[in-house]
Amino acid sequence: ESARAPPVISALAVPPETSPAHSPDRHTRPKKILVGQRVKGEAPESFLWISHPGGIRTRLFAKEMKRRLLKRAAALALILCIYPAGVIAFTWSYVLRSDFEGGRNGKLDAYRHSLASATVSYTLGEWAVDFTTWIFESGGKESNVMDTHNNRIGARLGSKAITFSDIEPAIRQAVQNGHVSATDSDQITWLPPSKWRDSKLW
Repeated sequence: ESARAPPVISALAVPPETSPAHSPDRHTRPKKILVGQRVKGEAPESFLWISHPGGIRTRLFAKEMKRRLLKRAAALALILCIYPAGVIAFTWSYVLRSDFEGGRNGKLDAYRHSLASATVSYTLGEWAVDFTTWIFESGGKESNVMDTHNNRIGARLGSKAITFSDIEPAIRQAVQNGHVSATDSDQITWLPPSKWRDSKLW
């Protein structure tokens, strides 16, 4: 008769007073039995339990999957926090030094939106710009229409950039070639100067 594979032994040590040998219901617990092997480093009266191998594998697999999911969720949360901050920091590093006027509804506003959109498009894709534009520019105001227009142009320029350093010069040139209330889908636009407001931020 072939020898049976040894049972899987868990690392759970229990004192004799809580073991099946001392438990009133020891005869109703067929999946765990007491063995007389002492646990290294534990008290002399400690014993090992032998658990059902299939049950141990299932529990270990579930525990490992939970650990992996938690790690991936933490990494995703970290990326979702760091990435937008990086895009904003890069954009503002140019906006704060720009000589364009009209921080709200003007040339500087157009420059800021198109530069941020180009950065996102270069790193993630135009779909990410479309998604964020849908979230933030669905108000239907003149400023929303302007920002949507400029975001799309920035996204196209970002997707065409060969290197990351090509993004800002291309956006700056596009703003310099822009015009107030432009309707051309390839031309950056802004509102009339009477509707401009001074602001460097969104």
